[in-house]
Amino acid sequence: MTKFALRNDGMRIAYEIAGEGEPVVLVHGFASDRVQNWRAPGWYQTLNGAGYQVVALDCRGHGESDNLTIRRCTVTRRWPRTLSR
Repeated sequence: MTKFALRNDGMRIAYEIAGEGEPVVLVHGFASDRVQNWRAPGWYQTLNGAGYQVVALDCRGHGESDNLTIRRCTVTRRWPRTLSR
């Protein structure tokens, strides 16, 4: 089930948690999302079966997370701060 973390700038970041155990955070690649990279190929089931809890997110502008807009920010100004958090 999709949940949303609300950033202090109002942007929503989509994520989901599956299973129990030691958490493993899954971050998708460029031009993808958590469903394409992790859920559909069966990684949630594989990791849950090995005793791990999956925490998977959609990066900004991907999947169910909010998209960047020129009006709200520019990528070059925001990316360094995003990566440092």
